Amino acid sequence: MPSYTVADHLMDRLGELGVDRLFGVPGDYSLGLLDHVVAHPVVTWTGTTNELNAGYAADGYARLRGLGALCTTVIQAVVPKDDVPPLLDTLTRALGNR
Repeated sequence: MPSYTVADHLMDRLGELGVDRLFGVPGDYSLGLLDHVVAHPVVTWTGTTNELNAGYAADGYARLRGLGALCTTVIQAVVPKDDVPPLLDTLTRALGNR
């Protein structure tokens, strides 16, 4: 019997809260988590082209549904420096509007 992991708990909890989509960009450091997302019966993966778009997608989803989620790894070498402030601004506004 497979063990119940933190990733399983996170996906179950998101599902309990009504989140059925997890937005993001797959990355080396998040692939282990994404295996659990793909296997989850409720939460599905919605990939985006970049981190900023993942933030916008999760923000729009949260405005419509009340709660959104995203999974990404933001590394300065991967994300252009000019994209980090808008991404953080999107996430901050999404949290502030709850």
